Amino acid sequence: MNANIEMNISRKMNANREIRNKKMKPLELSVWITTEYYRRNPYPFFNYMADDILWIGPYENQVLETKASVVEMLSNKSAEPQVIISDIRQIERKFRADSCEIFLRYGVHSKYSDGNTSFMNEQLHFTWRKSVLRDENGIKSSSWRIQVCHFSLELPNDKAGSAYRLRPEKVQPFNAPASQVLPCDRFLMEYGLGMNAFYIPYHMVLWAESSGISCIVHTVDGQSIILTVTLKNLTEKYSDLFMRVHASYAVNPAYIEQVTRRPKFSLILTDGSIIPIPEKRYTSIRRDITRRLGQKINYAEKS
Repeated sequence: MNANIEMNISRKMNANREIRNKKMKPLELSVWITTEYYRRNPYPFFNYMADDILWIGPYENQVLETKASVVEMLSNKSAEPQVIISDIRQIERKFRADSCEIFLRYGVHSKYSDGNTSFMNEQLHFTWRKSVLRDENGIKSSSWRIQVCHFSLELPNDKAGSAYRLRPEKVQPFNAPASQVLPCDRFLMEYGLGMNAFYIPYHMVLWAESSGISCIVHTVDGQSIILTVTLKNLTEKYSDLFMRVHASYAVNPAYIEQVTRRPKFSLILTDGSIIPIPEKRYTSIRRDITRRLGQKINYAEKS
């Protein structure tokens, strides 16, 4: 391995050493190191690799059998494309006290230098094992380490049996304001039904509605995600994302296209969604929208 790379990795690993002492379980660790990796911080990943880790995929014949070889590969990774992930779903299988299997599935949004974007689902399968380690003073301690990491790309079903694609098909960029297009380091992270963890980039959130002790978040790609948190708690926690416009509704103001009071007082979003607003709050909501966006939008008297 290049000496400069090795020295830089060693320095950053030492800086992250305190993270190793966190009492995080493999499921939490898997989600955390994966999100950090896609934020271009691979060092938590490095910290938790076993020295004899087995790395498989996602490319043909990509099998690595040592931590040093995996670290070198990830350290030399290209800066393109810009990537964010969303909707991390996980499954845990624990067969012994000192080992477990974690499966993650998540969406990957990529933006290339030519302006094209793509989306596909990726999968990670971790095998964790609790190892006995010695510190510099010879004191033993146990810590979880990744023994196997299997990384794969989820391709759509194709009866014609198309060739394996290394780069997803190009698609048109989604309808998001320029200020909220990739890269994005802000995520809404909450749990849904079945304890699935959802990591939703801010720019993917359109609006949210109350549903009893839960709420439903609607996204730009048409998903309606049920979260096990009240709308009140969600909007307070993510006050920089949501604007509460009604007892039952909150919106991402970046997607407000029009405010109208005829035939009913409401907001019209860029996807055509109509969100009711109280008549008494019409003026204050207009003022808040202008303040949040830093510009005026279309205030229509007619529907």
